[in-house]
Amino acid sequence: MIKAVPALAIALLLAVAAPTRADTLVAQYLSLLGPPDAYNTSGQPLDDLCAMVQQDRANWHKLGRREEHDSGDPFFNTTERRAMIAGKCIYDADFFANAANRIRNGSRTFPIYVEVFARKGRVSHVIVTEGAG
Repeated sequence: MIKAVPALAIALLLAVAAPTRADTLVAQYLSLLGPPDAYNTSGQPLDDLCAMVQQDRANWHKLGRREEHDSGDPFFNTTERRAMIAGKCIYDADFFANAANRIRNGSRTFPIYVEVFARKGRVSHVIVTEGAG
């Protein structure tokens, strides 16, 4: 029985880690969340950080609205791929608190570093951290 406990613990750890290993890094880039990213293409204000990251990629790929610190990525070049960002962002909620309002009122922009992970061609998660600024 004593040998079964460590084996069970190892099996549980492997089971938890397995989905992470199946994810593949498909893109990483630096960008600046600024005024063009705080509004959607129709001019409506965005409040969700993930929506702003999605708009940032639309601005880069589709609309050619590129801010000074924006860089490209090889993945979000279609509307369908950009739509995969929705609801998939992992970020520090304290650091990015009220980001959209802070951008719109001119008090702050946010340099970001983004890592995009996918599984079987579908975005599994998008990690957004503070970029060099």
